[in-house]
Amino acid sequence: MDCIGADMSDQPLSVVVRTLNAAPQFRELLAGLRLGTGDQLIVVDSGSTDGTVDIAKAAGATVVPLAQERFTYGRSLNVGFAVARNPWILALSSHVVPVRRDFLDVYRQAIRRLPSNVVAAAGPLVRSDGERGMTGGITLYEGTDFLKGFEFGAGNPNCLYRRDVWQARPFDEELGGGEDCEWYVWAIVAGHALAAVHA
Repeated sequence: MDCIGADMSDQPLSVVVRTLNAAPQFRELLAGLRLGTGDQLIVVDSGSTDGTVDIAKAAGATVVPLAQERFTYGRSLNVGFAVARNPWILALSSHVVPVRRDFLDVYRQAIRRLPSNVVAAAGPLVRSDGERGMTGGITLYEGTDFLKGFEFGAGNPNCLYRRDVWQARPFDEELGGGEDCEWYVWAIVAGHALAAVHA
């Protein structure tokens, strides 16, 4: 399986994928990633028995085990992010599938354009009906945007994070879900901005 795309070493990404018996979907995700030479693939696995770990290792991933009884969405991300070495980390769920071959490159191009106060960016498309009407570009969310209400439409199935900001404030590991939304609210209140990357 060829997951290697163009060399974009000037903007390498660390990609963190959470897995548990996800072999068929995970293969499809890997086929769509097209990792570059500077990229890093990290798989946080919670006890797969269906060959998911073997698939990850064959793709060159660093596999980090996390016992099922210790699993929370926040903890799995924190464990994976702790291994990341690149300035930007892309959190993906094992069931998402990129719908365009330049999926990671769209993120790389967006990073080059993001204002310095952006700490998380969601999109571009994975297999989903939600953004089919969106055109290219970047939408920024900051300040009182949360009070007005908006559809950030992100979530940790497909969201990019600045590693240095996550290091200063990791995800809440005690939450049963919504660790992403809780982190976004913290980021906005702390004066950071979020972005949606449309493709």
